[in-house]
Amino acid sequence: MRNKHLLLIATAMVMSVNVFATIPANYYDNVEGQKTPDNILNTLCGIIDDHTVIDYQSLEPYYKRTDFYADTLWDMYSTCRFTMAEANKSQTKVCEGWNKEHVCCQSWLGSGPMVSDLYNVYPTDARVNNLRSNYPYGEVEGENGVGITKDEGKHALGKLGKSKNGPIDNYSTSSNYTDNSHRVFEPHDNYKGDFARTYMYMVARYRNNILNDGNGKAMFVSNKTNFTPYAKEMLLRWHRQDPVSQKEINRNDSVYAIQKNRNPFIDYPYLAEYVWGEMQNTAVDFTQMISSQDPDFIPGVSSGKVESTDPLLACQTGELTFPTLLQGETATLSLSFQGARLTDGVKIAISGTDAAMFSVNKTSFTLAEMELNNKQTVEVTYTPTSKAIHKAVLTISSNEANTITVQLFGACAVEGNLLWIANGSEYNEGNPDKVLAVGSKIQNIPTAPASCSETSTQFVGWSQKSIKGTTDDVPTDLFSDASEAPVVNGNMTFYAVFARLTTEGSDTPEEIKWTPDSGTGWIASGLQVSGSNHIFVTDASLTSPEIDYSALESVSFYIRTFGGTQYNILDIYANGTKIGSVDAVDKNMKTVEWKNTKELTGKGPLVFSSTTCKAKDGGPAIQSVTIKSAGIKYIYDQYLTSCNGEEPTNVETIETVPSSRKFIFNGQLFIEADGHIYNIFGQEVL
Repeated sequence: MRNKHLLLIATAMVMSVNVFATIPANYYDNVEGQKTPDNILNTLCGIIDDHTVIDYQSLEPYYKRTDFYADTLWDMYSTCRFTMAEANKSQTKVCEGWNKEHVCCQSWLGSGPMVSDLYNVYPTDARVNNLRSNYPYGEVEGENGVGITKDEGKHALGKLGKSKNGPIDNYSTSSNYTDNSHRVFEPHDNYKGDFARTYMYMVARYRNNILNDGNGKAMFVSNKTNFTPYAKEMLLRWHRQDPVSQKEINRNDSVYAIQKNRNPFIDYPYLAEYVWGEMQNTAVDFTQMISSQDPDFIPGVSSGKVESTDPLLACQTGELTFPTLLQGETATLSLSFQGARLTDGVKIAISGTDAAMFSVNKTSFTLAEMELNNKQTVEVTYTPTSKAIHKAVLTISSNEANTITVQLFGACAVEGNLLWIANGSEYNEGNPDKVLAVGSKIQNIPTAPASCSETSTQFVGWSQKSIKGTTDDVPTDLFSDASEAPVVNGNMTFYAVFARLTTEGSDTPEEIKWTPDSGTGWIASGLQVSGSNHIFVTDASLTSPEIDYSALESVSFYIRTFGGTQYNILDIYANGTKIGSVDAVDKNMKTVEWKNTKELTGKGPLVFSSTTCKAKDGGPAIQSVTIKSAGIKYIYDQYLTSCNGEEPTNVETIETVPSSRKFIFNGQLFIEADGHIYNIFGQEVL
């Protein structure tokens, strides 16, 4: 796992709260002197096989020992922060729940302990896991690939798309074969080494059990031995580019405490070179390797090869970039570094024109401190006293060792004044943000102002556009929640936008009913039929005809559980978003009604599916569904920023900083307008 500075705090927490075992004495003695890749793998198999087997259904509690850091699970498929209780929840969006992922896919494995081996089964985001399916690992053509798009955003890690290497030998040519290329899943760069070493472990541990059926043909030769040329080249490269991290070392020790076996390629990373790399057909010599448990081994940096006996310093990042601040504010970031074979203590210093803007909580570490714990953390604080972009250099040095330099960047911005106007007057109810740094995000907006005196209007959001008279067009920048508010680009004025309500339709409610015999316009996919019961098994769904979401009143189900009372939840989706669910309660057929309390817009079908179903026996079973819609629909058709439909008066508006286009250059925010370039302080720079 490649260690970025954003992960330093979490890494430090792991070290401070866990005490782990070391490699048992003489554990790998039989590998010494082995020469051919097959002999090495067979010997390793004899060491790490016959481990304690955990039942697959009982794995979840063990993740609190192997993958639980700072009170949340460490997920390598997303940046989401999951609690243990969020297991096996929805797979419709990223961050809604997590489940168990077989890195070496379950469909490629035989029966037995490999199905529940903790070294291969990780807790991951359920949505990304579902999208990955059983596609082989690879490298995706283009920047983002496809498949992980609309609902993942910044939270998903990894890409799904066509292999940039073109067709892969022996890859299944079924539905995965398109346009002379193959679909692969590419993990995030930070975790490619983690997954490569997982595959290496699986080849060593299960010499006779890994299958190459289906998509597994891209990764494994025959049904028992080794990697395909494609997988060997890529996984060895990932292993080298993303060295063993402290996270992997800790997890290896934790799994060993449970299963009583270890991952040799985490304990001795350079061992992979004897099997697949530059040392093939050379007798294994452990005197040429550094164990990840050795004090001289630096996680995230060391290759595992003994290359030098010189003193060494290493740091996990070459720069720290602080958030944009106002004068008087401060921000602190953690910086971790390590030393090996040092002969003296370590000194921390800050230099450069803006050095006075930065400080550290500790300027030196004694040799005794470094020998006691060769990994140390220093807190770097940015306290700007002037409005400018500030730069400095932090150095980490020790006698005879190399000197580490870390670039420090900070920006102290001008303030952006925010003015909130409701119906012609300044409005500050709810303590909204009034002054923020340019480039920062609005966090607090006013409480919704009361509707205009006219009964046919009500507040619908905020806009930077003052609407003269009335219009049927929705302002393009309209927002009613802080999460939708814009980034501050200078002084900004926001107007409360009201809308007139009109009605459409009659007072007569509409019903759309599904039964097995009269489900015209409905689409049933994958439902399992047992007598009059239509059962929701894995991936089964029922889709209604198109309805007007704004008129949706309720949905009634004649429903029961089928696979057991723990498989009882049926979810309701509109336009891909979950809007509710019902509980089938028990095995007695009964009517359960869900009433809509959400403000929905647009048109489309309702989709019913279950995420608590049991693949074999099924989840909820239905015999009928009835959708009820209101006859009268309420529609916004006119928007205005003044109740009388006129331009707001007696309000002193404020000019905004030009903001036609924003861009980042060399880590800094700039604004382009009218052919000129401005910095975040509104100063023209070009």
